[in-house]
Amino acid sequence: KKEIIHHVNKVKVNVPVPVVPVYPDPFIGIGPGSTVVVEKIVEKEADPFEGIANDMKVKVNHGQYSKIASVLTEIDASQYLQNFKSEEVTDNDLPNLDKDDVKSLIPKMGPRNKFKKWVQSL
Repeated sequence: KKEIIHHVNKVKVNVPVPVVPVYPDPFIGIGPGSTVVVEKIVEKEADPFEGIANDMKVKVNHGQYSKIASVLTEIDASQYLQNFKSEEVTDNDLPNLDKDDVKSLIPKMGPRNKFKKWVQSL
């Protein structure tokens, strides 16, 4: 019974309580030292288009920055790609960068020198 207060009067009413079915736990009794038998293992077939899809994602994500992204990944400096995007420095702008530009885009000396060496080899 549930007690409901209505204005000033107290009234006791029977309210049906929803019954939720209780299913037995399938893992009861499984613990350390228990043996579990696996009936079927389903292996995922290799998707022949997975490599193409990944390549397309890279092209879409990097677009005009594909060379920059590639070399930054190669020299372990991919964290600086956002600097190029923020300053809108694309692959086409690489030959026009001076040392101050590169210094502002890649502040750390080691990766900056590797990047400059790569740009000179273009």
